[in-house]
Amino acid sequence: MGILKTFTTMHELIETEDVLNKSKSLNHHFDDLTVLTKKLEKLISNETSEGEGKIITAIRTEILTVSKKQLMMLDGLKEENIKHVKSYQQQIEELNRQEMVFYYEFKKSTNILAP
Repeated sequence: MGILKTFTTMHELIETEDVLNKSKSLNHHFDDLTVLTKKLEKLISNETSEGEGKIITAIRTEILTVSKKQLMMLDGLKEENIKHVKSYQQQIEELNRQEMVFYYEFKKSTNILAP
């Protein structure tokens, strides 16, 4: 009877691609909305630049407030996307590795040339 031995290794089941680039394609739409928000803010500011009065002041104040909130929200959404994609990447990597344990019996041979 031989000696029972074990060999443990981690095995990658399939080759995975980096999905972190996915956040860039998702965030591209938020970048577009950011540009459009800034354009709208500038357009309204230009249209109201020559006007005076309470209504014009209220419009300017409101567009700056809403624009600032919109930009902060878009930045938050971009950060959330990146966080979710990183979490997804980590889950893929964890699920892709499988610990394998091999059991074998080690027998000592007295004759190396024996069949």
